[in-house]
Amino acid sequence: MREDVPATNTDRLVMGQPKTGDGGDKEPLRKMLLRNLTVEPMLFPYLIASILVILANQNLNIQKACRVDLKLSTEICDDLENKDKNSSMLTDSEIAVQKLVADMLIWQTILQSSVPAVFVLFLGSWSDRNRLRRPCMLLPVYGEVARNLGLLVCVYFFDELPMNVTGLWQSLPIAVTGYWTVLYMAVFSYVGDHSTEQNKTLRVGLVNATMALCLPIGTGLSGILYRELGFTGVYIIALILCCISIWMAHIFVHDTKQIKFDSGMKHKRSYWSRIKFFFSLNHIVDAFKVTFKKEKNNRRMKVIALTLLITGIMGPLQGEKGVAYLFTRVKFNWNEVEFSVYSTTTMCINLVGTFFVLGVVVRKFGVDDALIGTVATTGKLISQFIFISATSVVVFYSGALVNCLQGPAIISMKSIINKIIPAQELGQVSAVTGIGENVVPILCGPLYSYVYESTVDYFPSAYFLVTAAITVPTIFLYLWLYMQHRKEIRESYEPLPDTADILKDPNGAVTTYGAIKQ
Repeated sequence: MREDVPATNTDRLVMGQPKTGDGGDKEPLRKMLLRNLTVEPMLFPYLIASILVILANQNLNIQKACRVDLKLSTEICDDLENKDKNSSMLTDSEIAVQKLVADMLIWQTILQSSVPAVFVLFLGSWSDRNRLRRPCMLLPVYGEVARNLGLLVCVYFFDELPMNVTGLWQSLPIAVTGYWTVLYMAVFSYVGDHSTEQNKTLRVGLVNATMALCLPIGTGLSGILYRELGFTGVYIIALILCCISIWMAHIFVHDTKQIKFDSGMKHKRSYWSRIKFFFSLNHIVDAFKVTFKKEKNNRRMKVIALTLLITGIMGPLQGEKGVAYLFTRVKFNWNEVEFSVYSTTTMCINLVGTFFVLGVVVRKFGVDDALIGTVATTGKLISQFIFISATSVVVFYSGALVNCLQGPAIISMKSIINKIIPAQELGQVSAVTGIGENVVPILCGPLYSYVYESTVDYFPSAYFLVTAAITVPTIFLYLWLYMQHRKEIRESYEPLPDTADILKDPNGAVTTYGAIKQ
Protein backbone atom coordinates (compact mmCIF):
# COMPACT_ATOMS: atom_id res chain seq x y z
CA MET A 1 0.00 0.00 0.00
CA ARG A 2 1.30 3.43 -0.89
CA GLU A 3 2.34 5.62 1.99
CA ASP A 4 0.57 8.97 1.86
CA VAL A 5 2.13 12.32 2.60
CA PRO A 6 1.47 13.22 6.25
CA ALA A 7 -1.68 15.28 6.57
CA THR A 8 -1.82 18.76 8.02
CA ASN A 9 -4.29 19.78 10.71
CA THR A 10 -6.49 21.26 8.00
CA ASP A 11 -6.38 18.08 5.95
CA ARG A 12 -7.11 15.96 9.01
CA LEU A 13 -10.45 17.67 9.56
CA VAL A 14 -11.76 15.40 6.82
CA MET A 15 -12.94 12.10 8.27
CA GLY A 16 -11.46 10.04 5.49
CA GLN A 17 -9.83 10.75 2.19
CA PRO A 18 -9.75 8.31 -0.70
CA LYS A 19 -6.37 7.60 -2.12
CA THR A 20 -5.57 9.22 -5.40
CA GLY A 21 -2.66 9.62 -7.63
CA ASP A 22 -1.06 6.22 -8.03
CA GLY A 23 -4.13 4.27 -9.03
CA GLY A 24 -3.25 1.44 -6.64
CA ASP A 25 -5.87 -0.89 -5.28
CA LYS A 26 -7.21 -0.23 -1.84
CA GLU A 27 -6.75 -2.77 0.90
CA PRO A 28 -9.91 -4.89 1.30
CA LEU A 29 -12.19 -3.40 3.93
CA ARG A 30 -12.46 -6.65 5.95
CA LYS A 31 -8.68 -7.04 6.14
CA MET A 32 -8.27 -3.40 7.08
CA LEU A 33 -10.85 -3.69 9.87
CA LEU A 34 -9.17 -6.77 11.37
CA ARG A 35 -5.72 -5.19 11.20
CA ASN A 36 -6.89 -2.11 13.09
CA LEU A 37 -8.57 -3.91 16.01
CA THR A 38 -7.04 -2.85 19.34
CA VAL A 39 -9.37 -1.93 22.20
CA GLU A 40 -12.51 -3.39 20.64
CA PRO A 41 -12.18 -6.95 22.11
CA MET A 42 -11.99 -5.40 25.57
CA LEU A 43 -14.79 -2.89 24.93
CA PHE A 44 -17.31 -5.36 23.55
CA PRO A 45 -17.98 -7.57 26.62
CA TYR A 46 -17.85 -4.63 29.04
CA LEU A 47 -20.37 -2.56 27.09
CA ILE A 48 -22.64 -5.58 26.65
CA ALA A 49 -22.53 -6.11 30.42
CA SER A 50 -23.32 -2.45 31.12
CA ILE A 51 -26.24 -2.42 28.70
CA LEU A 52 -27.64 -5.78 29.79
CA VAL A 53 -28.33 -4.55 33.31
CA ILE A 54 -30.07 -1.29 32.33
CA LEU A 55 -33.48 -2.85 31.74
CA ALA A 56 -33.12 -5.15 34.74
CA ASN A 57 -32.25 -2.13 36.89
CA GLN A 58 -35.31 -0.23 35.67
CA ASN A 59 -37.59 -3.16 36.44
CA LEU A 60 -35.90 -3.67 39.79
CA ASN A 61 -36.60 -0.04 40.65
CA ILE A 62 -40.24 -0.40 39.60
CA GLN A 63 -40.69 -3.54 41.68
CA LYS A 64 -38.90 -2.06 44.70
CA ALA A 65 -41.06 1.07 44.49
CA CYS A 66 -44.25 -0.98 44.16
CA ARG A 67 -43.63 -3.75 46.69
CA VAL A 68 -41.31 -2.16 49.26
CA ASP A 69 -41.78 1.62 49.20
CA LEU A 70 -45.45 2.03 48.22
CA LYS A 71 -46.43 -1.41 49.59
CA LEU A 72 -49.03 -1.95 46.87
CA SER A 73 -50.81 -5.27 46.62
CA THR A 74 -49.04 -8.31 45.24
CA GLU A 75 -51.62 -8.55 42.46
CA ILE A 76 -50.93 -5.02 41.24
CA CYS A 77 -47.16 -5.44 41.38
CA ASP A 78 -47.34 -8.80 39.61
CA ASP A 79 -49.38 -7.21 36.83
CA LEU A 80 -46.85 -4.41 36.53
CA GLU A 81 -44.05 -6.95 36.30
CA ASN A 82 -45.91 -9.04 33.72
CA LYS A 83 -47.36 -6.12 31.82
CA ASP A 84 -49.60 -7.04 28.91
CA LYS A 85 -52.11 -5.38 26.64
CA ASN A 86 -54.98 -5.93 29.07
CA SER A 87 -53.36 -4.10 32.00
CA SER A 88 -54.40 -0.57 31.05
CA MET A 89 -56.70 -0.40 34.08
CA LEU A 90 -53.58 -0.25 36.26
CA THR A 91 -52.46 3.06 34.73
CA ASP A 92 -53.00 5.04 37.96
CA SER A 93 -50.90 2.62 39.99
CA GLU A 94 -48.16 2.55 37.39
CA ILE A 95 -48.06 6.34 37.20
CA ALA A 96 -47.63 6.51 40.99
CA VAL A 97 -44.76 4.02 40.78
CA GLN A 98 -43.17 5.81 37.83
CA LYS A 99 -43.26 9.16 39.60
CA LEU A 100 -41.39 7.64 42.54
CA VAL A 101 -38.81 6.11 40.20
CA ALA A 102 -38.44 9.33 38.20
CA ASP A 103 -37.79 11.23 41.43
CA MET A 104 -34.94 8.85 42.29
CA LEU A 105 -33.50 9.20 38.77
CA ILE A 106 -32.79 12.86 39.51
CA TRP A 107 -30.19 12.26 42.23
CA GLN A 108 -28.95 9.11 40.48
CA THR A 109 -28.12 11.11 37.36
CA ILE A 110 -26.40 13.84 39.36
CA LEU A 111 -24.23 11.28 41.18
CA GLN A 112 -23.36 9.27 38.06
CA SER A 113 -22.44 12.39 36.09
CA SER A 114 -20.79 14.80 38.54
CA VAL A 115 -18.29 12.45 40.18
CA PRO A 116 -16.83 11.09 36.90
CA ALA A 117 -16.71 14.62 35.45
CA VAL A 118 -14.33 15.70 38.23
CA PHE A 119 -12.41 12.44 38.54
CA VAL A 120 -11.62 12.26 34.82
CA LEU A 121 -9.74 15.58 34.98
CA PHE A 122 -7.19 14.17 37.42
CA LEU A 123 -7.06 10.79 35.71
CA GLY A 124 -6.67 12.31 32.24
CA SER A 125 -3.72 14.40 33.41
CA TRP A 126 -2.12 11.36 35.07
CA SER A 127 -2.70 9.29 31.93
CA ASP A 128 -0.99 11.90 29.72
CA ARG A 129 1.96 12.31 32.09
CA ASN A 130 2.66 8.57 32.21
CA ARG A 131 1.06 7.54 28.88
CA LEU A 132 -0.73 4.73 30.71
CA ARG A 133 -4.17 4.11 29.22
CA ARG A 134 -4.98 0.50 30.15
CA PRO A 135 -5.38 1.10 33.91
CA CYS A 136 -7.86 3.85 33.10
CA MET A 137 -9.81 1.50 30.84
CA LEU A 138 -9.98 -1.22 33.48
CA LEU A 139 -11.09 1.02 36.35
CA PRO A 140 -14.72 1.33 35.13
CA VAL A 141 -14.83 -2.44 34.58
CA TYR A 142 -13.95 -3.01 38.23
CA GLY A 143 -16.70 -0.54 39.14
CA GLU A 144 -19.19 -2.54 37.10
CA VAL A 145 -18.13 -5.70 38.92
CA ALA A 146 -18.71 -4.03 42.30
CA ARG A 147 -22.10 -2.71 41.17
CA ASN A 148 -23.40 -6.10 40.07
CA LEU A 149 -22.20 -7.77 43.26
CA GLY A 150 -24.07 -5.14 45.27
CA LEU A 151 -27.23 -5.55 43.19
CA LEU A 152 -27.15 -9.30 43.80
CA VAL A 153 -27.24 -8.48 47.50
CA CYS A 154 -30.18 -6.09 46.93
CA VAL A 155 -32.09 -8.83 45.10
CA TYR A 156 -31.34 -11.42 47.80
CA PHE A 157 -32.58 -9.05 50.53
CA PHE A 158 -35.44 -7.78 48.36
CA ASP A 159 -37.97 -6.89 51.06
CA GLU A 160 -35.41 -5.52 53.52
CA LEU A 161 -33.69 -3.00 51.19
CA PRO A 162 -35.84 -0.15 49.76
CA MET A 163 -35.63 1.38 46.30
CA ASN A 164 -33.24 4.19 47.27
CA VAL A 165 -30.66 1.75 48.67
CA THR A 166 -30.83 -0.20 45.42
CA GLY A 167 -30.52 3.05 43.48
CA LEU A 168 -27.41 3.94 45.45
CA TRP A 169 -25.81 0.58 44.58
CA GLN A 170 -26.71 1.16 40.95
CA SER A 171 -24.88 4.51 40.91
CA LEU A 172 -22.11 4.78 43.51
CA PRO A 173 -19.63 2.04 42.40
CA ILE A 174 -19.64 3.14 38.76
CA ALA A 175 -19.53 6.83 39.71
CA VAL A 176 -16.36 6.61 41.82
CA THR A 177 -14.60 4.55 39.13
CA GLY A 178 -15.47 6.92 36.31
CA TYR A 179 -17.98 4.81 34.35
CA TRP A 180 -18.08 5.43 30.58
CA THR A 181 -16.52 8.90 30.96
CA VAL A 182 -13.15 7.56 32.08
CA LEU A 183 -13.42 4.59 29.71
CA TYR A 184 -13.97 6.80 26.66
CA MET A 185 -11.16 9.15 27.67
CA ALA A 186 -8.74 6.23 27.97
CA VAL A 187 -9.93 4.45 24.82
CA PHE A 188 -9.73 7.45 22.51
CA SER A 189 -6.41 8.52 24.00
CA TYR A 190 -5.06 5.01 23.38
CA VAL A 191 -6.32 5.16 19.80
CA GLY A 192 -4.54 8.48 19.35
CA ASP A 193 -1.31 7.03 20.75
CA HIS A 194 -1.35 3.97 18.49
CA SER A 195 -2.64 5.42 15.21
CA THR A 196 -1.09 7.06 12.19
CA GLU A 197 -2.65 10.01 10.45
CA GLN A 198 -3.80 7.67 7.69
CA ASN A 199 -5.70 5.19 9.87
CA LYS A 200 -6.82 7.41 12.76
CA THR A 201 -10.28 8.01 11.30
CA LEU A 202 -10.79 4.30 10.70
CA ARG A 203 -9.80 3.43 14.27
CA VAL A 204 -12.05 6.12 15.75
CA GLY A 205 -14.84 4.78 13.57
CA LEU A 206 -14.17 1.20 14.67
CA VAL A 207 -14.43 2.16 18.32
CA ASN A 208 -17.71 3.98 17.73
CA ALA A 209 -18.99 1.14 15.55
CA THR A 210 -18.22 -1.31 18.37
CA MET A 211 -20.22 0.85 20.75
CA ALA A 212 -23.05 1.01 18.23
CA LEU A 213 -22.94 -2.77 17.75
CA CYS A 214 -23.09 -3.41 21.49
CA LEU A 215 -26.24 -1.35 21.92
CA PRO A 216 -28.63 -3.51 19.85
CA ILE A 217 -27.06 -6.75 21.07
CA GLY A 218 -27.18 -5.75 24.73
CA THR A 219 -30.62 -4.21 24.51
CA GLY A 220 -32.04 -7.10 22.51
CA LEU A 221 -30.76 -9.67 24.98
CA SER A 222 -31.70 -7.67 28.08
CA GLY A 223 -35.44 -8.23 27.84
CA ILE A 224 -35.11 -11.90 26.90
CA LEU A 225 -32.57 -12.69 29.61
CA TYR A 226 -34.60 -10.83 32.22
CA ARG A 227 -37.73 -12.79 31.31
CA GLU A 228 -35.92 -16.14 31.32
CA LEU A 229 -33.36 -15.72 34.13
CA GLY A 230 -34.65 -12.88 36.30
CA PHE A 231 -32.55 -10.32 38.12
CA THR A 232 -30.03 -12.80 39.49
CA GLY A 233 -29.29 -14.38 36.12
CA VAL A 234 -28.77 -11.02 34.40
CA TYR A 235 -26.35 -9.76 37.06
CA ILE A 236 -24.33 -13.00 37.06
CA ILE A 237 -23.98 -12.89 33.27
CA ALA A 238 -22.86 -9.27 33.52
CA LEU A 239 -20.19 -10.28 36.04
CA ILE A 240 -18.89 -13.00 33.71
CA LEU A 241 -18.70 -10.54 30.81
CA CYS A 242 -16.75 -8.07 32.94
CA CYS A 243 -14.21 -10.78 33.77
CA ILE A 244 -13.85 -11.52 30.04
CA SER A 245 -13.30 -7.81 29.40
CA ILE A 246 -10.47 -7.69 31.95
CA TRP A 247 -8.87 -10.73 30.32
CA MET A 248 -9.17 -9.22 26.82
CA ALA A 249 -7.58 -5.98 28.03
CA HIS A 250 -4.47 -7.82 29.20
CA ILE A 251 -4.22 -9.63 25.85
CA PHE A 252 -4.90 -6.86 23.33
CA VAL A 253 -4.19 -3.53 25.07
CA HIS A 254 -0.55 -2.64 25.72
CA ASP A 255 0.87 0.71 26.81
CA THR A 256 3.97 0.64 24.64
CA LYS A 257 4.73 4.34 24.98
CA GLN A 258 5.05 4.59 28.74
CA ILE A 259 7.09 7.58 29.90
CA LYS A 260 9.18 7.53 33.06
CA PHE A 261 7.85 10.53 34.93
CA ASP A 262 9.90 12.10 37.71
CA SER A 263 11.64 8.79 38.34
CA GLY A 264 14.22 10.40 40.60
CA MET A 265 11.59 11.57 43.07
CA LYS A 266 9.11 8.75 42.64
CA HIS A 267 10.63 6.41 45.22
CA LYS A 268 11.15 9.20 47.74
CA ARG A 269 7.46 10.04 47.96
CA SER A 270 5.15 8.42 50.47
CA TYR A 271 1.83 7.01 49.34
CA TRP A 272 0.05 9.99 50.88
CA SER A 273 2.29 12.37 48.93
CA ARG A 274 1.53 10.52 45.72
CA ILE A 275 -2.19 10.76 46.39
CA LYS A 276 -1.91 14.49 47.06
CA PHE A 277 0.12 14.92 43.89
CA PHE A 278 -2.46 12.94 41.88
CA PHE A 279 -5.29 15.17 43.12
CA SER A 280 -3.32 18.41 42.82
CA LEU A 281 -5.46 21.23 41.47
CA ASN A 282 -2.51 22.27 39.32
CA HIS A 283 -3.27 19.34 37.04
CA ILE A 284 -6.78 20.69 36.44
CA VAL A 285 -5.40 24.15 35.69
CA ASP A 286 -2.83 22.68 33.29
CA ALA A 287 -5.50 20.57 31.58
CA PHE A 288 -7.63 23.64 30.90
CA LYS A 289 -4.60 25.59 29.65
CA VAL A 290 -3.66 22.80 27.26
CA THR A 291 -7.23 22.38 26.03
CA PHE A 292 -7.96 26.03 25.34
CA LYS A 293 -4.55 27.29 24.29
CA LYS A 294 -4.29 29.42 21.17
CA GLU A 295 -2.88 27.81 18.06
CA LYS A 296 -3.15 28.22 14.32
CA ASN A 297 -6.34 27.44 12.41
CA ASN A 298 -8.50 28.79 15.23
CA ARG A 299 -7.96 25.71 17.41
CA ARG A 300 -9.33 27.30 20.59
CA MET A 301 -12.70 28.18 19.05
CA LYS A 302 -12.93 24.73 17.49
CA VAL A 303 -12.37 23.06 20.85
CA ILE A 304 -15.03 25.28 22.42
CA ALA A 305 -17.43 24.40 19.61
CA LEU A 306 -16.68 20.69 20.00
CA THR A 307 -17.23 20.90 23.75
CA LEU A 308 -20.63 22.46 23.13
CA LEU A 309 -21.36 19.78 20.55
CA ILE A 310 -20.56 17.02 23.02
CA THR A 311 -22.93 18.72 25.40
CA GLY A 312 -25.72 19.11 22.87
CA ILE A 313 -25.49 15.59 21.45
CA MET A 314 -24.76 13.45 24.50
CA GLY A 315 -26.95 15.37 26.97
CA PRO A 316 -30.29 14.42 25.39
CA LEU A 317 -29.13 10.83 24.89
CA GLN A 318 -28.49 10.53 28.61
CA GLY A 319 -31.69 12.36 29.53
CA GLU A 320 -33.92 10.27 27.29
CA LYS A 321 -32.35 7.02 28.48
CA GLY A 322 -33.96 7.37 31.89
CA VAL A 323 -37.52 8.04 30.70
CA ALA A 324 -37.86 6.31 27.31
CA TYR A 325 -38.90 2.95 28.78
CA LEU A 326 -41.38 4.63 31.11
CA PHE A 327 -42.81 6.63 28.19
CA THR A 328 -43.44 3.59 25.99
CA ARG A 329 -45.20 1.78 28.82
CA VAL A 330 -47.67 4.66 29.14
CA LYS A 331 -47.98 5.65 25.46
CA PHE A 332 -48.10 2.21 23.80
CA ASN A 333 -48.63 -0.06 26.81
CA TRP A 334 -45.37 -1.89 26.07
CA ASN A 335 -43.62 -4.38 28.32
CA GLU A 336 -39.86 -4.88 28.54
CA VAL A 337 -39.74 -7.33 25.62
CA GLU A 338 -41.53 -4.96 23.26
CA PHE A 339 -39.28 -2.12 24.37
CA SER A 340 -36.24 -4.33 23.79
CA VAL A 341 -37.44 -5.09 20.26
CA TYR A 342 -37.89 -1.39 19.55
CA SER A 343 -34.53 -0.45 21.05
CA THR A 344 -32.78 -3.23 19.15
CA THR A 345 -34.41 -2.19 15.88
CA THR A 346 -33.50 1.44 16.47
CA MET A 347 -29.89 0.62 17.23
CA CYS A 348 -29.63 -1.69 14.22
CA ILE A 349 -30.84 1.18 12.06
CA ASN A 350 -28.16 3.39 13.58
CA LEU A 351 -25.57 0.67 13.10
CA VAL A 352 -26.42 0.39 9.40
CA GLY A 353 -26.15 4.17 9.12
CA THR A 354 -22.78 4.10 10.87
CA PHE A 355 -21.28 1.43 8.61
CA PHE A 356 -22.70 3.14 5.53
CA VAL A 357 -21.01 6.39 6.51
CA LEU A 358 -17.70 4.69 7.36
CA GLY A 359 -17.60 2.37 4.36
CA VAL A 360 -19.03 4.62 1.66
CA VAL A 361 -19.37 8.27 2.61
CA VAL A 362 -16.02 8.46 4.43
CA ARG A 363 -13.81 5.81 2.85
CA LYS A 364 -14.90 6.31 -0.74
CA PHE A 365 -15.92 9.95 -0.97
CA GLY A 366 -14.02 11.54 1.94
CA VAL A 367 -16.93 13.74 3.04
CA ASP A 368 -16.11 16.35 5.67
CA ASP A 369 -16.72 15.47 9.33
CA ALA A 370 -18.71 18.59 10.04
CA LEU A 371 -20.93 18.14 6.99
CA ILE A 372 -21.83 14.63 8.12
CA GLY A 373 -22.59 16.01 11.57
CA THR A 374 -24.82 18.72 10.10
CA VAL A 375 -26.90 16.21 8.15
CA ALA A 376 -27.10 13.86 11.14
CA THR A 377 -28.28 16.49 13.62
CA THR A 378 -30.82 17.84 11.12
CA GLY A 379 -32.28 14.35 10.82
CA LYS A 380 -32.38 14.11 14.60
CA LEU A 381 -34.34 17.37 14.84
CA ILE A 382 -36.93 16.16 12.32
CA SER A 383 -37.28 12.82 14.12
CA GLN A 384 -38.26 14.49 17.39
CA PHE A 385 -41.41 15.95 15.84
CA ILE A 386 -42.24 12.55 14.37
CA PHE A 387 -41.96 11.03 17.85
CA ILE A 388 -44.19 13.75 19.29
CA SER A 389 -46.91 13.26 16.68
CA ALA A 390 -46.74 9.44 16.72
CA THR A 391 -50.11 7.90 17.47
CA SER A 392 -49.17 4.44 16.26
CA VAL A 393 -46.20 2.14 16.61
CA VAL A 394 -45.43 2.37 12.87
CA VAL A 395 -45.07 6.15 13.01
CA PHE A 396 -42.94 5.85 16.13
CA TYR A 397 -40.59 3.44 14.35
CA SER A 398 -40.38 5.79 11.36
CA GLY A 399 -38.96 8.47 13.64
CA ALA A 400 -36.08 6.13 14.47
CA LEU A 401 -35.49 5.61 10.74
CA VAL A 402 -35.18 9.35 10.15
CA ASN A 403 -32.69 9.50 13.03
CA CYS A 404 -30.49 6.81 11.43
CA LEU A 405 -27.32 8.96 11.46
CA GLN A 406 -27.16 9.47 15.21
CA GLY A 407 -24.01 7.32 15.41
CA PRO A 408 -22.11 9.21 12.68
CA ALA A 409 -22.89 12.47 14.47
CA ILE A 410 -20.86 11.20 17.43
CA ILE A 411 -18.12 9.77 15.20
CA SER A 412 -17.73 13.14 13.46
CA MET A 413 -17.28 14.90 16.76
CA LYS A 414 -14.73 12.42 18.14
CA SER A 415 -12.86 12.27 14.85
CA ILE A 416 -12.35 16.03 14.68
CA ILE A 417 -11.01 16.10 18.24
CA ASN A 418 -8.54 13.28 17.54
CA LYS A 419 -7.27 15.02 14.42
CA ILE A 420 -6.69 18.54 15.71
CA ILE A 421 -5.19 17.53 19.09
CA PRO A 422 -1.68 15.98 19.42
CA ALA A 423 -1.55 12.49 20.95
CA GLN A 424 0.36 13.67 24.04
CA GLU A 425 -2.50 16.07 24.90
CA LEU A 426 -5.47 13.84 24.11
CA GLY A 427 -6.03 12.61 27.67
CA GLN A 428 -6.30 16.11 29.12
CA VAL A 429 -8.32 17.52 26.23
CA SER A 430 -10.68 14.52 26.25
CA ALA A 431 -11.15 14.97 29.99
CA VAL A 432 -11.95 18.67 29.72
CA THR A 433 -14.23 18.38 26.71
CA GLY A 434 -15.87 15.41 28.41
CA ILE A 435 -17.02 17.74 31.19
CA GLY A 436 -19.80 18.84 28.88
CA GLU A 437 -20.73 15.21 28.36
CA ASN A 438 -21.13 14.80 32.11
CA VAL A 439 -22.25 18.17 33.41
CA VAL A 440 -25.16 18.47 30.99
CA PRO A 441 -26.61 15.08 31.98
CA ILE A 442 -26.57 16.45 35.52
CA LEU A 443 -29.01 19.01 34.17
CA CYS A 444 -30.63 16.92 31.42
CA GLY A 445 -31.28 13.86 33.56
CA PRO A 446 -33.23 15.72 36.25
CA LEU A 447 -34.75 17.98 33.58
CA TYR A 448 -36.08 15.08 31.55
CA SER A 449 -37.27 13.28 34.67
CA TYR A 450 -39.01 16.45 35.89
CA VAL A 451 -40.61 17.18 32.51
CA TYR A 452 -41.82 13.59 32.19
CA GLU A 453 -43.09 13.45 35.77
CA SER A 454 -44.96 16.75 35.28
CA THR A 455 -46.55 15.88 31.93
CA VAL A 456 -47.06 12.10 32.09
CA ASP A 457 -50.77 12.57 32.89
CA TYR A 458 -51.63 14.63 29.80
CA PHE A 459 -48.60 14.98 27.42
CA PRO A 460 -45.97 12.27 28.01
CA SER A 461 -44.26 13.14 24.69
CA ALA A 462 -43.23 16.57 25.99
CA TYR A 463 -39.62 15.57 26.63
CA PHE A 464 -39.06 15.24 22.87
CA LEU A 465 -39.53 19.01 22.65
CA VAL A 466 -36.61 19.40 25.06
CA THR A 467 -34.42 17.29 22.77
CA ALA A 468 -35.48 19.34 19.75
CA ALA A 469 -34.61 22.61 21.49
CA ILE A 470 -31.14 21.32 22.43
CA THR A 471 -30.51 19.90 18.94
CA VAL A 472 -31.03 23.18 17.06
CA PRO A 473 -27.75 24.81 18.25
CA THR A 474 -25.76 21.67 17.36
CA ILE A 475 -26.76 22.08 13.70
CA PHE A 476 -25.33 25.60 13.62
CA LEU A 477 -22.15 24.52 15.43
CA TYR A 478 -21.48 21.83 12.84
CA LEU A 479 -22.18 24.34 10.07
CA TRP A 480 -19.64 26.74 11.58
CA LEU A 481 -17.01 23.99 11.78
CA TYR A 482 -17.69 23.09 8.16
CA MET A 483 -17.33 26.69 7.00
CA GLN A 484 -14.11 27.05 9.00
CA HIS A 485 -12.70 23.99 7.31
CA ARG A 486 -13.64 25.22 3.84
CA LYS A 487 -12.05 28.58 4.64
CA GLU A 488 -8.81 26.89 5.73
CA ILE A 489 -8.73 24.84 2.54
CA ARG A 490 -9.10 27.98 0.43
CA GLU A 491 -6.37 29.75 2.40
CA SER A 492 -4.02 26.78 2.05
CA TYR A 493 -3.76 27.32 -1.70
CA GLU A 494 -1.38 29.99 -2.98
CA PRO A 495 -3.30 32.49 -5.12
CA LEU A 496 -2.48 32.77 -8.79
CA PRO A 497 -0.32 35.84 -9.52
CA ASP A 498 -2.02 39.02 -10.63
CA THR A 499 -0.71 41.33 -13.34
CA ALA A 500 1.91 42.76 -11.01
CA ASP A 501 3.48 39.34 -10.75
CA ILE A 502 3.73 38.71 -14.50
CA LEU A 503 7.29 37.82 -15.34
CA LYS A 504 9.53 39.65 -17.72
CA ASP A 505 12.26 38.17 -19.90
CA PRO A 506 15.83 39.49 -19.77
CA ASN A 507 15.09 41.91 -22.64
CA GLY A 508 12.24 43.53 -20.72
CA ALA A 509 9.43 41.97 -22.75
CA VAL A 510 6.36 40.85 -20.86
CA THR A 511 5.82 37.09 -20.74
CA THR A 512 3.48 34.72 -18.93
CA TYR A 513 5.84 31.78 -19.02
CA GLY A 514 6.29 30.30 -15.59
CA ALA A 515 3.54 32.44 -14.06
CA ILE A 516 1.62 29.38 -12.89
CA LYS A 517 3.26 27.93 -9.79
CA GLN A 518 3.66 24.21 -9.69
